[in-house]
Order: sequence, then structure tokens, then C-alpha cells
Amino acid sequence: MFSCHEKQIAYIRVYFNFRSMSLLCCGNTSDGQLGLGGIDEENVKSLTFVESTKNFLKIRQIACGRHHSVMLLEDGSVFSCGNNDFYQLGHDGIKRKPRLIENFVGIHVVSVSCGDAHCVALTNDGHLFSWGSNTYGQLGVERMNALAKARYPLIQEINLANIVQIACGSNHSLALESNGVLHAWGLNDHGQLGIGTRESLIRPTTVNKLIGIPICQLAAGASHSLVLTPSGTVFGWGKNRFGQIGQNEQRDILYPSLVKLLRTQKVIRLACGEDFSVAITATGGLFTFGAGTYGQLGHGNQNNELFPKQVMELMGSVVLDVACGRCHTLAITENKLYAFGLNTSGQLGLPNVKHSTSIPLPVPIEKQPRKVFAGADFSFVLCSERNGDNDGDDNKAITLPSFPVKHLSLNFVRHLINEEPKHLYDFVETVMTSLCCLNGSFLQSGNDRFGVTERHSCINMDEAMETFLLLSDYCTAHPKVESMMVRSIEVSLIPSLRSSLIDIEFARVYLILPWCHIFSFSKYYRNIVVPFTLCLSDQTATTWEFLESWWSSLPVRHLNRILKVFKQVACFFIDNLVNERGWHCQNMNSLPITAIKSALDVLSHLNKVNVKVRKIPVSSFYIDDLEKKINLRDDFLQTMNEDKQCSNRFLFCHYPFILNAVAKSILFQVNVAVEMVIAQVREYFFISVSRDNIIEDTFKHLIVATPYDLKRPLKVQFVGEDADDLGGLKKEFFMLVFQEVFNPKYGMFVEYEESRYTWFAHFNFEEPHTYEYIGILCGMTIYNNVIAALPFPLALYKKLLNEPVTLEDLKELSPTEGR
Repeated sequence: MFSCHEKQIAYIRVYFNFRSMSLLCCGNTSDGQLGLGGIDEENVKSLTFVESTKNFLKIRQIACGRHHSVMLLEDGSVFSCGNNDFYQLGHDGIKRKPRLIENFVGIHVVSVSCGDAHCVALTNDGHLFSWGSNTYGQLGVERMNALAKARYPLIQEINLANIVQIACGSNHSLALESNGVLHAWGLNDHGQLGIGTRESLIRPTTVNKLIGIPICQLAAGASHSLVLTPSGTVFGWGKNRFGQIGQNEQRDILYPSLVKLLRTQKVIRLACGEDFSVAITATGGLFTFGAGTYGQLGHGNQNNELFPKQVMELMGSVVLDVACGRCHTLAITENKLYAFGLNTSGQLGLPNVKHSTSIPLPVPIEKQPRKVFAGADFSFVLCSERNGDNDGDDNKAITLPSFPVKHLSLNFVRHLINEEPKHLYDFVETVMTSLCCLNGSFLQSGNDRFGVTERHSCINMDEAMETFLLLSDYCTAHPKVESMMVRSIEVSLIPSLRSSLIDIEFARVYLILPWCHIFSFSKYYRNIVVPFTLCLSDQTATTWEFLESWWSSLPVRHLNRILKVFKQVACFFIDNLVNERGWHCQNMNSLPITAIKSALDVLSHLNKVNVKVRKIPVSSFYIDDLEKKINLRDDFLQTMNEDKQCSNRFLFCHYPFILNAVAKSILFQVNVAVEMVIAQVREYFFISVSRDNIIEDTFKHLIVATPYDLKRPLKVQFVGEDADDLGGLKKEFFMLVFQEVFNPKYGMFVEYEESRYTWFAHFNFEEPHTYEYIGILCGMTIYNNVIAALPFPLALYKKLLNEPVTLEDLKELSPTEGR
């Protein structure tokens, strides 16, 4: 019976359903590692049938060490042969033919991996066994003496349950948990454990730098390690003397580092040789990098490559599988097997190549190659019978990388709810406690899942939305599930957000989690939503560039969700503070103030995006009645008076996008009053005009006026009239001026009859500065708190704000023409 997680990852299993599968081998067999029995030759130069495996059930995998081999069958049984100096065969004596490891009888093994002289096996229930050399603690068995050798498989005493994938380097081991956590142990002289030091470890230790990064595949060379994400991102660490982890610096890399040049290549598979690495892409391309002394990179030379470089000789072919030995490489295309690199032991299966080849050469083989495996200086090829002209058809499909770590998807969650609800609780608990799981959830299908960039998060946000809505409905009927989700997020997920961000894939959680229904309830604000908001608002400028770019491409339904979540947080704490003691009684460093500030900081970024994409009405950002809850006048005055040292103080006026028209009107009035006080060298700005020549007289005053004059309160005197301007003359003045200016006879503006809006005349004889004076008059009207009819469409105001004007904006002028 399969567990629910095994059902989710069942597609990661490689099953060979071809008829008449057979195993071929070549290379060094001095210790019996090829399983050919007691033959005279130490080196087998051509591919040879492994007679001893003809009665085996389907071979699932072959793991190869330096001088030994371990064969895993589909039924979970394990066989081994070759050198046994450290009991790496799991039984006594050298065995030149595969022999069953009896300790695994009754235990279903699903994966094996070998180092130089140690082995690690993974069972179907997620447990690990290890045996062989423990010189550097590579077995992860703490109680054994460091120089001891494990004669028989020993289950790990360290609590490493729920393992889904393993990989072994020469003397170190890696294991991936179902929650996405990567563990490493063993020799660490080049930093191959990825923990930031060169200290070797005898027990599994978490690779903390990769917390939050979804991992779908592990690979290990002699002293370096690689991991792959489902989106094709590759990280490497350890020895880099030859460029085997794709970094420019030829030195040890102690922490996981991004292999930048592979980011956009859609990598689906990794493999490592002793000091080199290879990657297969979704289009069947093969990239190699690292040591090239024997031509093992396939570039036609013996050069080392510091960066991944495509094997040009295989362009045009679709590479389906690859295996790396110590210094050689095997690659399967649609219907051919290619080999390149060192061949002194015949490991390439090319009898005519005496030493090495740096160009991929086809290996003579009568059968159809299906899978390749490689040890230090030997090779295995799993084959089927050829079926004629269409033989390569089965090999043409490239399988996208599977994701063995638990993750959310709409179909699987729906399946659990409908078919296996008893498993839903544990499954969701694992995902909601793990950043790795969550960041690997809801990936887009096909090639859209590859290449995380500023414009592409690889996340299907609609699937995330629908899945969380489905879970929300389920939690309504099953409150224990909601309680578990709350606890998981609060205790495990939120604290992990404070980890350093190694790559932008870490930031996917900030896209996904706001759709969780828990973020809608105010009772969870303090312990979940506010800490999440704080982590989000504290992200670096680089991370925000990515998040803003991702947001800009989202449909409006997702932008509205982001707006709703964080606006509700701000409104909730504003109301609470006002209702409790009044705003200005609050400690500016209190949690409520911090919550409001962080929420508004996030909304500030969203508003920045919306200014560009214009998907959300600006009014949706407004916090209504804010002027009734907060003393905006004092807030604005503090904004005006703050110096650079206090610029980080929280003030609402730092977030003008949340202020509606009423609030902005109040601030404008305050600003005008302040400006008038500052400008009062003389009390007023006097204008004396004739009613018969009002435009020309006004312009004469504006020509000689200074900016300080314009900021004084205006007083108007009409020539020949004795009335003192107590406000009425000022209003009349603006009314008469604009009546004259907007009169079509004046020739500066025209009115569109259908819309009644005014626009600039196509032909007029006015100087450009005349329009500038009219603009000054418009500003003076508002500045002096006079209401005037300015019948301009929205397009003009957008132009004034340097915002792009669209055809939709111009339709306001003439709707008929717009249609």
C-alpha cells in the first residue's frame, strides 16, 4: 500500500516496461564490480552482457562506487558486487557476481547511492540505511568509531525520517526530507556539506542556507554538491578548483551558490563526475562544466570550463539520460549512446579509442539504450530490444523534473478531501510548516514552470487561490484542520521567513500565502498576519524589485487580494488604537503602530505597481474617515518639520495614496496656511484690474510677480471701485477671468459639445507663456480656497502628473469619435 505522499510522488519512479530488458557493461572489473564473474580480463573494452543478471526482475537502479556496484531491483531487493575492503557490499568477501544483501530481505528499498567505499539506501517508508567506510563519518552513524567500517547495513540513529532522496559524494552524503529540508554529513574538507565551514560531521546536519528553496534533485561529485529546483534553478557548493560548481572563483565555495548561467536553460537533470558536472535541459541540450583534462566535458578539447557550456556535438540530438564516472561521461539520445572522456579501462565502450576522446562518439550497441550508470572507471547500460524504424519513439519524450517534496496542488488536495480525508491533516501540516514545500507549490505546467525571473515567478496564482478557497471550505466543517494550519504557520513557517534569502525562489511565499483564508480573520492578525507583514516589508530593494514585477503581471483579482489583506490590517489597528486611548497616546514603537507602518509600507509598493499598470481604482487604496480618527493637521505639520535624522518616523502623510479627497483637502488647506505665513513679508498679493481689460491687466501683474508673491493671500481691486476685498471680489475676479479665457471667441480653448469638456484650440496665435499664466491662475484659485469651474478632462491632469495618456482618456472629450 502506498502512503498519500507516495501517491503524490509516484511519478518520480522510473519504471521500465520494455520487453527483454538486459544489462550491458564495460570498463574496469579488477574487483568484480561489473558482476561478470571470474573473467581473466581486468578491463572490458566493449559493451558486454552481464550474464549474472539475466534472471533478475526489472532493474530499477545501479549505484556505483570507486570499485563496487549496488543493484536495486523493482521489488526492492538489493544486490552488490566488487571490492569489499570496507564491507561496502553489505556482506562478507569479494563478490564478482551480484549477491543479495540479506539484511534488506523484507525491507522495500526504493533508492541507493554509493560513495567511494560507502553506501546509503532509502526505504519506501523514508528511512535510511548505511554501510561501508565510515572514515569521515559519511555513514552518519554517531556511535561508530570514525575509523570503523560497517559490516552490515545500519539504520541511522539520527532522527532522519521521511527522507525522499539521497546522493553520495566520495566521502560525504546528502539526504532530502519530504518537508524540503536538506541534510549533509561526512567529509567536509572543501566545504561540500554547504554549512559554511570545513569541519567534517559524523551526523546529519541541516544545510540552513537552502531553507525555503524547493529542491527536486540532489547530485554529488567527489568533493562538491549540486541541487536542482523544479523551476530549473541550480545551486552548487564545495570544491571549485576546476569550475565544477559553475562559479567564476576557482576556490572552495562553503555555502550553496546560484549557478547563474543555468537559470534560463530549463535544467531538468544533474549529474556529477569526480571534478566536473553536467546538466540536461528540457529541450534535450547537454551542458558540462569543471575539469576537462581527459575530454570528459565533450567540447573537443582538454580545457577546464568555469561556466556551463553546451556540448555542441550533441546539438540537434535530444539527450535523455546521462551518467558521469570519475573522468568520463555517457549520454543517451533518441536511439544512440554517446561516450567521451577517459578510456584507459575501456569505460567508454569504444575499443578503438586507446586513451581518451574529447568529442562525443557513438558507442557500438545492437540494443536500444534506455538508462546509463557509471562508476569510477566502469559503466553500465540498461537496454531493450530494438523495434525497427520507430525504435527511438519511446525515447523522444523528455520527462520534466519531478518534485519529491510534499507540496500543494489543487488536484491533489481535492483528491485527499474526496478520497483520503484521513491523510489530509498530516499532509497539509507538513506543507504549512515548511517554506520549501510552500515555495514549491502551485508550479505552472510544462515549460512555464522554468526560469524564475523578474517577470516570471513560475507560480499558478489561480491554482493557489482555488486551493486555499477549497481548504477554507473544508476548515469550516473541520475546525481542527484550521487550528493546525494556524499553529503550523505561527510556530514554524513565520520564524523561517527570517532566514537569509539566498535566491528569489524563496520570495514566492509572499505571493502565495496571502490567499490563505487565515489571513482574512482579525483574530489571527497579531500572531500570524502582522509578523508575516513585517518580514515582507523588511525585504531588500532587490527582492522588492522582483515582487513588484511579479505583482505587475498579476490579474486584478490577485492584486485586490493583496490590497484587501494589508489594508484590513492597517484599518484594524487604527480603529483599535483610536477606540482604546486615542491616537496620540500611543507609543510609536508599539506593536499596533509597527503593524500599521509595515502594512502601509507593503501597500506603498503595491500602489507603486498600480501607478504603472492601473488595474485597481486609486480609490480602493483610500482609508475612509481617516481624518476623523487621526489629527491629520498635526501629522502633516510634523511631516513638514521633520529633518533627515527623523525621516523614518511613522507619519500617515508619508502614505498619500491612502488619503481620500476630504483628507487631502484638509492637508492642502494646512499647507496653504503654512505657505502664506512663510511668505508674509507683505501681508497680501494685490492685483488691480479693469473689468474691461481683465486678462491683460492680470497678466501684467503675473509677469512681475515672484514665487513668494504668489504664495501670499490674494486681494483684488477693480479699477474705479472702492470696495474692500473681503473674499467676494476675489471670487468674482476668478469667475470673470475664467469666463473670458474659456470663451471660444478668445481662441485659446474649444469646447466639445457632446462632453462639455474643454481642450486646447488646434490653431491659436497666443504665445506659449500665455498658457503658463493661465496655469498659474488655476493654481492661485485652489491656493486661495476659491471654487472655480475648470472643465478639463482627466487626460490633462494625467499630463500634469507626467502619467501616460491613453485613448480611453481622450474618449471623454468626444465619446462618439472614441467609439
